[in-house]
Amino acid sequence: MDKQILLTAFYYICIALFSTLFGYMAVSQAKYRNSNKNILEFKIRSTSKINKILYIISALIIIISLVFTDKGIDRPTYLLLYENVTLEQVFDFQNQESGFMFINLVLKTIFGKNKYITFIFFYSLMVINVYYVIYELRDNLNVPLSLFIFYILYCIQSINLMRIYVAGSILLVATYQLLIRHKAKSCLLWIFAVSIHYSALLYGLLYFVYAFYRCFHDKYKVKTILLIILFAIILIGIIFIAPYLKNMPVISRYQDYFENISLSQIGFLQLILYLPLIFLSIYLVDTFGNNRQEYIYMANVIPCFLFGMISYMITILGRSSALFMYPLIIGIPYIYKFLTCRNKICKTNNKLLYRKEYVLTNQIIMLLLVLYILFKYALYMVQYIELDGIGII
Repeated sequence: MDKQILLTAFYYICIALFSTLFGYMAVSQAKYRNSNKNILEFKIRSTSKINKILYIISALIIIISLVFTDKGIDRPTYLLLYENVTLEQVFDFQNQESGFMFINLVLKTIFGKNKYITFIFFYSLMVINVYYVIYELRDNLNVPLSLFIFYILYCIQSINLMRIYVAGSILLVATYQLLIRHKAKSCLLWIFAVSIHYSALLYGLLYFVYAFYRCFHDKYKVKTILLIILFAIILIGIIFIAPYLKNMPVISRYQDYFENISLSQIGFLQLILYLPLIFLSIYLVDTFGNNRQEYIYMANVIPCFLFGMISYMITILGRSSALFMYPLIIGIPYIYKFLTCRNKICKTNNKLLYRKEYVLTNQIIMLLLVLYILFKYALYMVQYIELDGIGII
């Protein structure tokens, strides 16, 4: 394997582990409250204690590593936009996202042309958003795993594509607001994310999927299959209408991405990346029962799956997964902690096992979840290290 890939992968893993270590130390020893056979409650308000100073240090490690780097192909572009931003550009909706340009204009007015200011603000915003959601849901998650996933699957990619990952972090907060049923706040955050990156409009599909799941309180598997079929039809429809989308004013600057679209360009690698997440959710609901976390989880996974399939023919959608952080940063650590808890309970009394539940199965799933995350990290390093310009040598 290329020396560049190995050294770069090792370098970023070290930063991830260093940050995760402080996150691990920040989390106190959680106690498993449920001692019966019932499904663990998905609590919105956390009770687990956390050392806030260590937690902040963990966040600062990530922010500093992102701000004070010279890597990333698009980084000079962000700096150029900041240094040359004008009031006219704030209202140039067709060519620039107004929220992003307005924030840059305010920063430039206050701090001048300091080359780090825009990166300090936006990377801090991104990290604070994610750390806030993890903090609020800490009683339900394996917090160190959440932080580790956040860095190796999102922060590293944000070195080159800062804006879409900042938008994605805002949408993660919007998803949390939806989880606690603050729908108005969720929609406002969605609008804010769109003002940072127009691709955040894709997140609107999440509201449809979430509403679809909530219309019926059972038949989880049937609803999931129906949605996949529906989106397969939408996928075929997009193939026919995509050439006409390039004429829309908002996306006219991306018209080159809408040329030569055909069914042969569908990204079947996405089947490997997302079908396991869908099947896992169906298995867990079938075995343990359902709660509203599953609706939010699947409302993120299915649109992400759809856009991932389309991304090979409309390449601008290639990083759309950045807009749907919840399944990996929240969903997988939630499942991991839940299964850890189930194993602790059932090892003391195997009569508490569900009909389809086995301790060994739980352990295998937990192992596969970790391997899945590492596989996605390795896949990114192999495919994008040169394209994104993040190599350290």
